[in-house]
Amino acid sequence: MPLYFTDLFFNKMNHNTNPKVKVNLKMKRLSLLIFLISIFITTNLVSQDMKEENIYQLLYSGQTNQVIDLLNEEIKLDSTNAELYFLMGMTHSLQNHFREALDYFEKSYQLNPGHVNNLNYYANTLSKMGYDEQAETKYREAVQLDSARIDIMDSLGKLHYSNSEFSDAHEIYSELIRIYPTDGYYALMLARCAVKMDSIDKADQYYQMAYQADPQNIKTILEYAQNWVKMDSLNQALVLLEDGLLLDKSNRNLNRLKAEILYKQEKYTLATLSFLDAIAYGDRSIEVLKKLGYCYFANQKYQDSREIFTQSLILNNIDPVVYFYLGMCSKQLEDYNEAIFFFEMALATIYPDYLDNLYIQLAECCHNEQQFTQAIQYLRKALEYTSEKEIVYYTLANVYDDYYADKNVPLIYYKKALQKEISPGITEFIHQKIETLTEELFFK
Repeated sequence: MPLYFTDLFFNKMNHNTNPKVKVNLKMKRLSLLIFLISIFITTNLVSQDMKEENIYQLLYSGQTNQVIDLLNEEIKLDSTNAELYFLMGMTHSLQNHFREALDYFEKSYQLNPGHVNNLNYYANTLSKMGYDEQAETKYREAVQLDSARIDIMDSLGKLHYSNSEFSDAHEIYSELIRIYPTDGYYALMLARCAVKMDSIDKADQYYQMAYQADPQNIKTILEYAQNWVKMDSLNQALVLLEDGLLLDKSNRNLNRLKAEILYKQEKYTLATLSFLDAIAYGDRSIEVLKKLGYCYFANQKYQDSREIFTQSLILNNIDPVVYFYLGMCSKQLEDYNEAIFFFEMALATIYPDYLDNLYIQLAECCHNEQQFTQAIQYLRKALEYTSEKEIVYYTLANVYDDYYADKNVPLIYYKKALQKEISPGITEFIHQKIETLTEELFFK
């Protein structure tokens, strides 16, 4: 089969990159495969009694195994035909048998390295299997063979972007926007690259281009508004979000970003309404609930605030901020016993269970480095949070023994450490130290 048949079809099929045109990818690939095989049939690769409609029926009914059987028969007749192996790879790809598909794409590549469509699908499959470097090589080979294949350039750009190679992706999409200067999708990808490269001013230019090209694209509106927020242009972002909500009032991301901006501007009444919209349309994240709770609190709606903060505990029951505002709400509602409980929970969740041990470990390290003053400070902090003070007294005694000339101080702490047995070995050591220090002080 002449190569130009499939080349022409691919160019026609892949030219439109408008993200609004949503095509089911699997059906697109299936239609492509049917088209290719139908051409194959009409060019004498299959016997005349094999009807074209049989292939259609097999593919549309999902009987790709039968198609594979038919292609295997043709390969037996013509084992050097690169197109047959390409079609076989496509069929296996439809079955998500990517390893087998790779083998056939490689065979087609060996027979015809200039088969652009095979290179494209070869690269796609390599990328799906995580072989990104090899995929990039195949994409670039395909572009070199046919620089008009913008779909392959786009795939290469996406590959770079997904691998955080934003400069390389930016280069690809800059070339594409040069060819199609009014294409909103390419402008959007350039904006995303600029954001990732921390160039929000440049991103703003690209988002403006993308928005002008397609002012009804919700993703563009959302990301454009987010970039305005980064630039601290909150009012401009709000205007843009209002335009987006006219198109899709139930979009939770638009509603949430609007609420976040109003919250930042301390417009708590308006923010409350937008947070409620975001929740109504499916965003029940912890941050949304917490900020809604604070909006109610700021507007002195303490009962509503307490209810929302209580709901947030389902998502995170160790958040000290939530417990603090629950305590504040209960206090304002004159429910003092409940306020005490919540304030105590806030204190309990601020400090982890291992905080006392953390201070002890820090102190021992400082002791070993002869940073005695710092070690003592850490141990005094440990005393605030521990229920096993004897351990801290023992560690303090060791520090004071090395640091102070006056041995009365370590002696006091060694005796305190004996108030409760720590371990037999340490207890025995403490008794020996007390005896030694007592004798030393007596002779002085």
